Order: sequence, then structure tokens, then C-alpha cells
Amino acid sequence: MHERTSVLLTVLLLAVAYVPVTIASAADSEFLRIRYDRNGEPAALQSAIASYRAPTGAAFTGTVDLIGALHIAEKTYFAELNDRFRHYDAVLYELIAAPGTRIPRGGPDNPGSLASTQVAIKNALGLSFQLDEVNYNVSNFVHADMSPEQFSQSMAERNENLYQYFWKIFFFATKQYARDPLGERQADLFAALFADDNGRALKIELARELLDVDRVTESLEGPDGSTLISGRNEQAINVLRQRIAAGDRRLAIFYGAGHLADLEARLADEFHMIKAEQTWLDAWDLSAGKNKPQ
Repeated sequence: MHERTSVLLTVLLLAVAYVPVTIASAADSEFLRIRYDRNGEPAALQSAIASYRAPTGAAFTGTVDLIGALHIAEKTYFAELNDRFRHYDAVLYELIAAPGTRIPRGGPDNPGSLASTQVAIKNALGLSFQLDEVNYNVSNFVHADMSPEQFSQSMAERNENLYQYFWKIFFFATKQYARDPLGERQADLFAALFADDNGRALKIELARELLDVDRVTESLEGPDGSTLISGRNEQAINVLRQRIAAGDRRLAIFYGAGHLADLEARLADEFHMIKAEQTWLDAWDLSAGKNKPQ
């Protein structure tokens, strides 16, 4: 049970934080998936870039892309994102910090306990850390998150605290445990920790857990939302309005994959936007070839 809670907290740390043109409803959307090879073996954990357009006749005629950030991923994934970011008028990014904060290349000097935990996870998985790889010091990057003061105020107004977040995750884990009373998933995870495959089995197990990110965030949100997800997303939409008013037409919101379902709903409700295209990028290489023991 404790192991399940720890795994779900890891999933939250990783996620909170590209196909022919089709039209899909919000209910059809997914932002993380596992790609399998021809033998049915896991080949990659993929993260989506979903592009949204307003209907004909709308005041805003541009596009908004939701880019699902995995804070720990392959170096090649972040290099691909850096290349794509160059083509936007503005990239709205998440970071609970003072307005206008720029992240130095390689991350802040004092990253804090949360980022330190993510660094430990990426070392265990042989991956790279977002703050080390993404170039935030470019002219089109726009801070679009709460300040620490706004975050604290929102939590106070909602009568929230970090312990509540932990217990929501704990109770979600309890429900999941009831669906797996024999602990098969925990056994798989335990076996993966000791597998002699250069971390491949562990990456596959965590990738499978990451696919539950929507249900994890739903457990945090509840019927009234939360500061961690919906409150911060509201701030991102506020900044999006400002950028549209300033004349930007090709925009991206670069937020953790766990934020995207709510952001998609806000684009549909407020801007009447529909998804026109979705592209998938390989974020984690799960193939046996990449992860052979040395």
C-alpha cells in the first residue's frame, strides 16, 4: 500500500508539469500513451502536442497548441521541443515564481526539494531533467503561472493545504489497491527495481503508472477544483488572453501533462476551440535495444 502511494506521488511529480488533421471532442483526447513495436513490446512513452483552432468567424483566428511536458525525459525529446518552440509567437510556461521569472539554463541554483526529488528520479531512470535541457531564455517564452503569493492565497481561499493533497493521493491509492488485492502491480514494480536491464523494466512500470495521470489529477481536483491544477490553469488562460490581445496568433501552452485535460476544456468553453491536429513525440525510450545492460 505504501509502495502504491509512493508510485502515485512519483507520477504526480513527473506529470504535474504529434498525425493527419482530425476533429475530436475533448472527451476523446489523451496526452500520454505507450507506443508498442511490431512484437507488442513497449517501445516508447509518448507525449502529445495537440493543436486547437476556433471555428470560422471567430474573433481569434490563430492556433493554440497544448504541449504536454514530462519534466523528466530523454535528452532528444527536449531537443525536439526546443526546436519546435522557435516557431511560436509565444510559449506560455509553468513555474510557481514571481511574474516574469526567467529560468537560467541548467535550472535555478537552489531548485528546492521538489525539483531535487525529480533530479533523483531522472538519475535512477537514466533520463534528463527539463530545467537542464529546455532553453527558457528566449524572447518568446512567457511566464504564465502563479506567483508563490498567489498560490498561497488561492490555497487559503479554498481551505487547502499540502497535507490534503497527500491524503487525496493516499485514498486514491487505497481504491486502486482494492482493484489489485493480490498486489500484482506492486510485485511488478518491485521486480523492476532489481531487473538487470539498465532500468528498462522500471521505466516501463512508471510509464504505465503515468497513463493514470488523469485519474490521479481528478482525485486531487474533486468537484470544486484545486489550486494545484485548475487554479494554475486559470492563470495560464489569463496570460493567454493577454497574448491574444497583444496580437499573437501562434501560441503554445507548455504545462505538465496532468494539466492538459482541464486546459483543453477551458479552450473549448471560453474560446470555442476544437482540436484540429495531434502529434506524438517519443519522451522515454522503452526499447530493449536502448536499455541493454552494459
